[in-house]
Amino acid sequence: MWRWALILSMLALVGGLAAFVQQTNPDWAQRVLRFDGAGRLAPLLAGAVFVGLAIVGAPVTALIGGLYVGFAPLLATTIATGAYAVSAALCHGIGRRFFARAASETRNEATQYLLDLARRRPFFASFIARWLPLAPFGPVNIAFGAAATPFLPFLAGALAGGAPKILAIALGNIGFSLFFP
Repeated sequence: MWRWALILSMLALVGGLAAFVQQTNPDWAQRVLRFDGAGRLAPLLAGAVFVGLAIVGAPVTALIGGLYVGFAPLLATTIATGAYAVSAALCHGIGRRFFARAASETRNEATQYLLDLARRRPFFASFIARWLPLAPFGPVNIAFGAAATPFLPFLAGALAGGAPKILAIALGNIGFSLFFP
């Protein structure tokens, strides 16, 4: 139940901010909300580059910030959210396919404890992993796949944990563009 409250409160915050900006500066709001000017293949190419770099361990915060440099904020948020989900899913699949057997055969007690924790509470473990500087995005998601965590709770936790990061970068970009158009 609290998950829905968290999601609805984030949507209300973003909606309220959008309504405020629309009332105070309509020309600026139209510039922020545009989807044009990027070409047809640029968002797909940017998303593919994001996914590829996230898998090899590039800092996701820098990748998200790079999208805001090249695209309008709404389009950049859409690309960042989609690419974040796709790269998390691909890394989870890589971990499940290539590393699950090795992870299940390990005899280290601390490792087994962490793997069991991720299996028992995949949403919370995935959510918390987004907020702690454990390791780069790709290896963390591969580790969740190797732990054989259920996919949908893992992905929901990854998106719920990553959404505030994406929104913070988006709001920072929008606020910066208010003062420096």
